[in-house]
This record gives sequence, structure tokens and C-alpha cells, in this order.
Amino acid sequence: MTAKNNLAVFEDYKIRRHYDEENEVWYFSVVDIIQILIQQPNFQAARNYWKVLKSRLIQSIPSSKAEPIKLWLAKVGYERMQEMADPARSLDRARETWRKHGRSEKWIQQRMMGLTLRN
Repeated sequence: MTAKNNLAVFEDYKIRRHYDEENEVWYFSVVDIIQILIQQPNFQAARNYWKVLKSRLIQSIPSSKAEPIKLWLAKVGYERMQEMADPARSLDRARETWRKHGRSEKWIQQRMMGLTLRN
């Protein structure tokens, strides 16, 4: 996976993520999510906020973004669960993402065939 594919998007914010293939689990950057919740453009300030939260064991962050991000995370989780039950959904999502990035149908088909051959 490339670094570009390791980003998720919530509204206009980029959230770093990592997929653990062995355990089939996505991990999202807590600092990036905190940056959204406290609406802090400075990464270092968000990192310091997380450091303080960890030391105090605080369970919540007062933020108007808390509910929208919880709903987004639930939606992403639900979609991935659906894809695990029906892998064709993940193929459809990949095709749609490539279309949004301006890829041609021919390019998408070639990409899908290449992935099939490699696997």
C-alpha cells in the first residue's frame, strides 16, 4: 500500500491509517482524529493534547465534531463489515474510488485484471 492509500478523509481532514493484513484490522491515527475534534491546525499542539489526555485517562473530548466523527467511524466500520461478508462490495468501492480520481473504465478494467492475476 502506498502512503496515499493510507489516508482516509473526514470532511476536509486527512486521517492517517494502517491496515494490518494479518489480523485484517484498520488502525487510525488518534492524533489526526484529535486534531479534527479540537479543530487544531497545528499537528504538534494536537499531539501534546493527546499526551495530556493519555496521562489523565480522560475518556472524552469536548467538541462539536465528536458526534459527526463517531458517525463517520461507525459508517466506515459498517461498510467494511459488509465488504467482509460480500467481497464484491469492496471491488465496487475500488471501482468507484478510481472513477472519482478520474481513471478511465479501460484503466480500471486493466487494474482489476492485474490484481486478479497477482492474487
